[in-house]
Amino acid sequence: MYFCNRESTQFLNYMLMKIFTSMKTLALAAGMLLTGASSSFAAASKPSGGSVSADLVISKVFYAGSTRLNGATPKNYMNHLYIQLYNNSDKELELQGIYVALANSDAAANAWTAADMTEENNMKGMAVVKQIFRISPDASYVLQPGKSVVIAQCAIDHSEIAEGGVNLSDADFECKSQNNAYKDYHNEAVPELQLVKTFGTADFINFMNPGPFGIVLLAADTKIDECATTFAKGKESGNVYTIVPMSKSIDCVDIVKQKTPSADDKRFIDTYDKGFACTADPGTFNAQAVVRKTAFVCSDGRIVLFDTNDSSVDFESTDDLSTRTYSTEVKGLSETMQITIPESGYLAINPEKPFCASKELTFVYLNATNNAATTDMTYYEFPGDATLLIKGAWIAVGQPGDYMLKLSESQGVMRTRSSGMAWSDEDTKSVSQANRIFYKLHNEKGNVGFKRVDAVDGKYNQATFSDGDRLYYLLTEAVADKIAAANGATDHTDLGFIQWHGAAPQAAAFEVEAGSVAAFNAVENGKSVKLLLNNARVNAFNPLFNIAYVEDETGITELNLKRSGITVSNGDILNGYILGVKEVKDLDYMGTYPDLKENILNKNDYTSSLTFTATEGEVVAVEATVAEAAQEANHGRVMKLSGIAVEKSGRFYYATQGDARIQLADDFMLYDYGYEWPKDITDITGLVTYNGARWQIAPMTTDGVVTGIRTVRTTASDRQVIYNLQGVRMGQLQRGINIVNGKKIVVK
Repeated sequence: MYFCNRESTQFLNYMLMKIFTSMKTLALAAGMLLTGASSSFAAASKPSGGSVSADLVISKVFYAGSTRLNGATPKNYMNHLYIQLYNNSDKELELQGIYVALANSDAAANAWTAADMTEENNMKGMAVVKQIFRISPDASYVLQPGKSVVIAQCAIDHSEIAEGGVNLSDADFECKSQNNAYKDYHNEAVPELQLVKTFGTADFINFMNPGPFGIVLLAADTKIDECATTFAKGKESGNVYTIVPMSKSIDCVDIVKQKTPSADDKRFIDTYDKGFACTADPGTFNAQAVVRKTAFVCSDGRIVLFDTNDSSVDFESTDDLSTRTYSTEVKGLSETMQITIPESGYLAINPEKPFCASKELTFVYLNATNNAATTDMTYYEFPGDATLLIKGAWIAVGQPGDYMLKLSESQGVMRTRSSGMAWSDEDTKSVSQANRIFYKLHNEKGNVGFKRVDAVDGKYNQATFSDGDRLYYLLTEAVADKIAAANGATDHTDLGFIQWHGAAPQAAAFEVEAGSVAAFNAVENGKSVKLLLNNARVNAFNPLFNIAYVEDETGITELNLKRSGITVSNGDILNGYILGVKEVKDLDYMGTYPDLKENILNKNDYTSSLTFTATEGEVVAVEATVAEAAQEANHGRVMKLSGIAVEKSGRFYYATQGDARIQLADDFMLYDYGYEWPKDITDITGLVTYNGARWQIAPMTTDGVVTGIRTVRTTASDRQVIYNLQGVRMGQLQRGINIVNGKKIVVK
């Protein structure tokens, strides 16, 4: 049983906490930047300009600064500012010669803003920048997928100098300014970010706190020397600015004043950034940065960041100033789309947003091109949980049944795709070229493929879709000739059907489908099960063991989510399904309740948060007497006991009413080891379980324990009980997911 011997488990965790907190652990999430010219880098892609959604993105900008520690002067500190880039693709990127430019930050009256980028001003499609830096064009710098590049103002450890704990000693590039404020803070081991052009005499990265300004990455082939120049708007002398073509931009972000954020301060036109970013704290030197939100975590662990060409959507403010770190909390998967795979095992779909699904499903698109190598259609196959797929026409492959797609507000991981497969929203469709042939998806069990449309006047260049089959493939006669042989035909005139040669539904990931908790509890031990969840409530989730007690209208069961990466919260409402293996354990080794069993679903590799939704709900506590609570039907239920007395017997404490008693347990480790329960407790709300020898009730928060004069609790300011996802009690909040007094808290 998972919750037996709690005192031993609590003591072990308590001692481990003492050991761990006495150790200093350094976790350096270093990116992988390969440097130095080498022919092995030939395969790396060079980011090109003009892409609205880029593979190389500006992922984090710390521009606000902070204050010095211990009251040191001067108070404000700016030497630890940095720009972070990220490879948001699944391929290597070559950064050699890429430009990093900062937009002008003049006061409103003299600023060249996005609104000024007009044909009348000779600036249509342009941006006005005050500084241009460059990654050296003389050496190869290859950035691996899912890795970051840090460009530092001063590449040293600033954590002992100023607030924010910024350590830039592992930065990839540094601005080697000779300004008195920066020249003594350089790291000679870090390569130089070359200064190409600047306004005035500023040889440092001129971050503007509190804004506005902007950052744009320009392709290495941008002809900077040929770019026109200008003065501040309305002036004929003074600082000189460069007018750069945004058609060469790889990525950009507009940053505006956090105190008065306004689109009027934007420097880049909407084609390249529809919105803007700024920190949440309106004050200056607020020790905050802006960072891209996480759109998806691929099955290989690679993080995909938001890149919708709208910084208002893509970025959020963060207090986490560490480099090369991104949240593992996926944002934007707010909508779902239900699909039903028919008996054939295939379904044509056309999601209007990027999407993902569970590992059970495979998604396929096809292509065929007119070249000598074409002998059949080419199938591109993606497991549902592998990446975030772009919107459009797909074929879903899986066992017959109901599934859930999760739709994303972000961009898909795949930028574009070449595909002859398409979806028609029109009831009839035709093309003018007489040598084109429409093939429509034929979705029949045992005979799946693409069937040629009926001829009209001897031609196949028009099709009807009013019958509901709207997925089609449009081939030229030449390509059809080449595909014919692979499908047992002579040429395109004989090619009436193109057989499906792609992915087939794999064996079901489960043996039994349980439509309710009661049905699951009746399943035989050891069977693989698909448990359907229909408004099932999480009575309690214990993060120490990743066990969730879940109840629907038919009963209560346990979900073991250990090592799954899935977390739920007390009171969450679950819909969808979870796949796993049924485990049955005897709860009572004393013989008092021989029929009391512990039914557990041990999650398997096919389940993930992509198979169900968890919406925030309320914990429901059933009011009862002590005697009523200590019943078999209540194992795993949250109950409220009022009018109790507390007594100690041996080393255990009990809530009593007359002759009935129930042990008080600290299964959620809200208190220190050896905690003595107050004798004047009158009410207690908590999870009721049978621990193998006796009934017990465990409060899930300190609010659940009330004495005659007060709630036995501590305020967040002077006491928080914090665990990480491994069940280790922590001395303070850590980056990532924390369990604080039984609730999930994410620190970014």
